[in-house]
Amino acid sequence: MKDKEKLNDLSPAQLTGKLNEFIEEARNLRFSRVVSSLDNLSRIKYVRKNIARIKTLLKEYEIGLSEWKSDRRVRIKNKKVNFPKAKRTLKRVNR
Repeated sequence: MKDKEKLNDLSPAQLTGKLNEFIEEARNLRFSRVVSSLDNLSRIKYVRKNIARIKTLLKEYEIGLSEWKSDRRVRIKNKKVNFPKAKRTLKRVNR
């Protein structure tokens, strides 16, 4: 829970910097896991989840669900966002 609160206090520019740090750390963890034994395997999961959290926050800023006001993040309530519908294709099976 502490990580979420810390990430919510960061501006979009700071979030982008943190995202790059976590991506680099994930790359290093994967490399060290292959080359040698990694002591803390749960760190990989922790880093992956933080990458997902940061990408979610950045997407909220992008589509307008959140705004950065002076020193804090403000979530806009009751805003409707039209997401593009995914195209579904049905495969026909020839029998």
